[in-house]
Amino acid sequence: MKKYILLFLLMILFVLGCGSKSAQTQKDMSFDKGEEDNEQPVNQNTDINKELANLGFLTPTQTVSAPDFTLKDLEARSVSLSSFKGKVVFLNFWGTWCQYCLEEMPSIQRMYNQLKNKDFEILAVNVNDTPAAAGQYIKQKNYTFPVLMDLEYKASQVYGIRGFPTTYLVDKRGKLIGKLVGSREWDSPEVIEVFNTIINHDR
Repeated sequence: MKKYILLFLLMILFVLGCGSKSAQTQKDMSFDKGEEDNEQPVNQNTDINKELANLGFLTPTQTVSAPDFTLKDLEARSVSLSSFKGKVVFLNFWGTWCQYCLEEMPSIQRMYNQLKNKDFEILAVNVNDTPAAAGQYIKQKNYTFPVLMDLEYKASQVYGIRGFPTTYLVDKRGKLIGKLVGSREWDSPEVIEVFNTIINHDR
């Protein structure tokens, strides 16, 4: 019974959270959902930090590993975030019930077309849809980026998702380097330029 109550509350939270057209400010954001590392702060590259901030991203104050997870894709294959070390990962939490999520999807596909042959990957984590519903939408729109199903809210809980869409950036070392809550045009020249800088940056 407690499990159903929790799922019901999460569904309400997700629906209420889908209303962020632009990035939201979170004064206490420090990416404390991950495992803090005994390293120099990841934001020691101030140029990249400034460029991410100009795009609306929040950046962490400490070096933090991206929490790993394993989810099924639309073909029921297991996919782990940690398997993408060596690539920059665009980690996007979305749902077909979220209008702002759907609005940014075309630009995500266009961005993917430009960057997919580089050290870059998109993981679109679907929340609160069935695999059939998510798969039908992706097929109908001819989107080709990877989609993972967070059926038990494992990834969305560990990343503290409260609004949709929410996007995290993970660098080649598997460290969190940015978070943006809300939708935007992801294939704009300024976004592509910053992402290329991060991809080419030797960390």
